[in-house]
Amino acid sequence: MTVAFVQATRDQILSIEPQPLQDDPKTMAYGSELFRAGGVQLAGRAVAVLDNGFCLGAYGWILFWPGVSRAWALFSQVLLDEYPTVLARHVLHDLEHGEQDLKLHRIEATVTDAHSKAVAFLEWLDFRCEGLMRHYGPDGQDYWLYARTHDVA
Repeated sequence: MTVAFVQATRDQILSIEPQPLQDDPKTMAYGSELFRAGGVQLAGRAVAVLDNGFCLGAYGWILFWPGVSRAWALFSQVLLDEYPTVLARHVLHDLEHGEQDLKLHRIEATVTDAHSKAVAFLEWLDFRCEGLMRHYGPDGQDYWLYARTHDVA
């Protein structure tokens, strides 16, 4: 089987069965309600990862202002188990092209310290830890702020 990477729709994102470490009811409820309400119209990119029409995950970024964006990802365990290499390469490719196309000098991401695989993935993508954000999560959990930065030519 081969996965396809396409522009994500709201319904595709809502259909994802997240991996256990992303399946926090408070976090998911908040995100789902935003999607059901039509979401906030923000500039950015949303990519769905499809296998035979079934959405296994999605990722992208939201542009905050010129040059700065926030990365996000929602991956199923099936996607991580069956397609880790193709997923990693595609995410990296999209980040690099997004930086060039949008002239981004900073892409941020947040992650809990409990999600060690996400931390490793961010570091593989050349994100660097900038610090701890205390009581950041919807349940008051601490998160780490990571960023991928560079000078724009």
